[in-house]
Amino acid sequence: MHSTLTIAAAHERYLTRSPVGHRSLHEIFHWSQCVALLNQKLSHQPIRLEDKDPIWAAAASFSVISFSSADALKPEDAWPLKRPEPSDLVWLRLSEGKKVIWDLVQPLRSGSVFYSMSVEYAKLFPPISPVRSDNISPQLERVCNLDPSSTLENNPYFGAAHALSRLEGHPREDLTPSQCFIFTRHMERPFKKLLDKKDPIALLLMALWYRTSGPVVWWIEQRATVERQAICLYIQRHHGNASDILDLLPWENSAEA
Repeated sequence: MHSTLTIAAAHERYLTRSPVGHRSLHEIFHWSQCVALLNQKLSHQPIRLEDKDPIWAAAASFSVISFSSADALKPEDAWPLKRPEPSDLVWLRLSEGKKVIWDLVQPLRSGSVFYSMSVEYAKLFPPISPVRSDNISPQLERVCNLDPSSTLENNPYFGAAHALSRLEGHPREDLTPSQCFIFTRHMERPFKKLLDKKDPIALLLMALWYRTSGPVVWWIEQRATVERQAICLYIQRHHGNASDILDLLPWENSAEA
């Protein structure tokens, strides 16, 4: 209940744009209640059968809540430009936690209310081909060091680059929020580590995903806009000699386009 009310409050903030970028006390209250109750349920092992579906419903909403909780209004105040803080990329850590909860509650088990969604879940998370795709632009291939021998195992950009190319192969008007998150689904751990270290290639892929998905997914639109601009500025300032990366930056609507 509290996770649903948190999302409802976030959506109301998004629709009214007032106050822009800042969570309401109503939103913060329900979010804190949700986290406290979820921790309480998870601390009791084994998890009761009747608690498993509500636990997964709450956990599944965390990506919406975390993405919509961006308070930065300008690039200088946004990751990766701003001063590092423990809360940076918290949505990445939450996604790892969701995988743990998935294993604990098995939402697609027989008898679960989510069991009937098995086919839909399979569509949401299609596997990435283990071989290099011809759909990736030659310029992005060069930047990501992709060649015919590249695989998920030997190239940390492989999964994210292929997921991004799959998204960019769809007309923007046909994309759905679920399709957009194929990119985050295929962020492998080595890629996440590079993103955390502000690796310029990982940042570029993130900025390109923000450009594609921001207009499609309401709960990431604000973060996507501000952090995309922050990424472009960060790469320009700290990797100004990387012309191949600079040429691919999605500068549209950014402060120094």
